[in-house]
Amino acid sequence: MRDASPDKKNEKLNKAVNDIADANVDRDGKAVLKGVINTVRWNEAAPDGSGSKKLSPDVLSLLVSYLDAVDLSNKNASVDVLGDAYEYLIKRFADENKGGTMAGQFYTPQEIVDVIVRYLKPQKNITVYDPTCGSGGFLINAAKYCKAEYNNSKTIRLFGQEDVWNTWAIANINMILHGLDARIEKGDTILDPKNEKTKS
Repeated sequence: MRDASPDKKNEKLNKAVNDIADANVDRDGKAVLKGVINTVRWNEAAPDGSGSKKLSPDVLSLLVSYLDAVDLSNKNASVDVLGDAYEYLIKRFADENKGGTMAGQFYTPQEIVDVIVRYLKPQKNITVYDPTCGSGGFLINAAKYCKAEYNNSKTIRLFGQEDVWNTWAIANINMILHGLDARIEKGDTILDPKNEKTKS
């Protein structure tokens, strides 16, 4: 995508993201990133009918050149660093959208999450379930609590459910970037609760 001509950049990025989503499968053959990283249509036309792209190829070029200079490999950037950076961006997005109703759908202020997790005091080998998990902040904080208390963030099992598609995708990416084995189901918790299906 970096080396593609400006008129092909969006198309190349769209194909690359979809190929990555298709290639990453779990032990059962389920594509774990499908619908998670490819919810954005990078090649989508601008809605004004101008024939240009919704996201400018120039912006994509600048973004790629900026990120290309940063080593984000596993050896250089731990899951904590990547996960915390992602959560920071989620918070910034939520802060900028406080005037509307969108932010509350996926982001609970960190202070509230901290208080609730400290009150719950997650114990080893329990299941933590958030029926309206948004971007997954409660689940991540529960894992961080276990890391601080038991020196292992994976001593608990994490489950969540989220109805809004993009928010479900954000939660899944959040879990991946924090190196957590969480299962976030997509669907309406009241009309179609999936927690019963996840118990094992």
